[in-house]
Amino acid sequence: MIWWDWSWPQRVALLTAYVGIAALPGALAVITGSWPFDWQALLGSCAFLFIPFLLGSMLFVGLRTGKMPSQGQPVIRATSPFWFWMTGAVYGAALAAYFGLVMLVAVDATSG
Repeated sequence: MIWWDWSWPQRVALLTAYVGIAALPGALAVITGSWPFDWQALLGSCAFLFIPFLLGSMLFVGLRTGKMPSQGQPVIRATSPFWFWMTGAVYGAALAAYFGLVMLVAVDATSG
């Protein structure tokens, strides 16, 4: 079963890969010299780009396995279906809000 049967090193490796992918645009900007050398902004952009990876993977794992990751104990679809779907809806709404925010910024930036 994905995620739940994994060891901690496997979980940390996956999250490290997510952070690496999220840091890639900033790292490429630093390498090419187009970054203004504000390291707090680099960390902030990495954290901001990490949000969809984390929420998407939690939603995927929950829908795939029937155990939605949440704070404390996972919410199991068979024993508490209302909270399982409520947690999934919150993850989905957060992802939609994230992409909506990104689209608002992109549209505003291109409108001149």
